[in-house]
Parts: sequence; C-alpha cells; structure tokens
Amino acid sequence: MQPERVVIFVNGEIPDLQRARGMLLPGDFIIAADGGSRHLHAMGILPHLLVGDLDSIPASYLNEYRLLGIDIKQYPSAKDATDLELAFQHAASLQPASIVIAGATGARFDHTLANALLVSQPGYRDLEICLDDGTTKITLIRQSLQITGSAGDIVSLIPLSGAVSGITTTGLEYHLENEDLALGETRGVSNVMTGPDARVIIQAGMLLCIHTRMFSGGK
Repeated sequence: MQPERVVIFVNGEIPDLQRARGMLLPGDFIIAADGGSRHLHAMGILPHLLVGDLDSIPASYLNEYRLLGIDIKQYPSAKDATDLELAFQHAASLQPASIVIAGATGARFDHTLANALLVSQPGYRDLEICLDDGTTKITLIRQSLQITGSAGDIVSLIPLSGAVSGITTTGLEYHLENEDLALGETRGVSNVMTGPDARVIIQAGMLLCIHTRMFSGGK
C-alpha cells in the first residue's frame, strides 16, 4: 500500500521527543536510519523499515527488530551515501506525497549541512520534503511556501542558488516585496512571524526556509 507520508528518523538531535511524537500521523510509514532507531525506541514506536550499515543501532534494538520481523536493509560500512540518503532513497521509492526527516541536525556540522542540502537534489523536486524535529522545520522553497506557526516564531530565508529573485513575503515582521537575495547574504536571517501564518513566494532560484517554533517564548 502506497503511504501518503514517510517519516525518517535519523541519528541526530531531537530536542523534545514529545513534540516529535506529536508530528506523527496515523498511516505514516516510519523508517529508522540506523541510529535514528534510538529516538523511536525512546518513544516506544517500532519502525516499518530499518536502513543503514547498522554501526550505530544498539545491538539490543537490532535483535528486537529481527525477532519482530521488522524489514531491515543492511549496507556495507564502505558506502557512497549516508544512512539518511539511503533511507531517503527507499522513502522516495514508495512514491509518497511527502517525506519528513526527523533528527537530521546535531553536533556534526558536516552531517547537518549535508542533510539540509539533500532536499535540493533535482530528482526530488516533485516531492514535498522537510526536515522537522517538532521544534525546527527546514523546507526548500522553489516557488512558494505557506508557513503555519505562531506570532514570535523565527523564520530565516537562506539562498541556496547563486541568486534568488522576486522574493515576496507576507506575515513576517521584515517584509520583502519582489526583492532579491544572493548566496552568502544574511539579510534573510531571523525574521519574525507576526501571526499564525506567513507566506514566501519566489520567482527564480532556491531558498532554504528555517522555521523555529518558539513555544511561548522559547520554552
């Protein structure tokens, strides 16, 4: 059965497991990317699929998954893709409408950056993809994005292409009206939502939108 949405748990940081659990919907197909299984185990949730070279998953979890008949796709440690990218390829093969990646950020900046840029691959442009841990949501904008949150939430717009042109925003404190941002500029960092909804429209290029939910003053 083709799932509407696939959620991938990665071995990065999830600051609030309760909020991460609250993201999950009935019918989600859940993939553990190797050590991402630790988040699922802490929430008492079993994945439908485990993917990776299995060097980060605790042996007890792996044994449990095998006993329960969880589908496991193991890869050699010498591989050309990260565990997340392998999990993402499996997720895309299911042809869902959307893919959510949780736990994709953390102490390893190289992993965090690569995970964020994964969504920009041209082959995935027809998929709705985001990185979301319940607190921070990272989404690639190719044309437009509707942002749902709360007044006071932080929204940063980071250019990924050489130049992003024709940017128009609504619902943000610092408004852009058909303006441009260039790669390396910081003008789009730390904007603020003025209400529960905001919108970003661009004419050309790619923007990475980082939406940080503040939850009553950041608590």
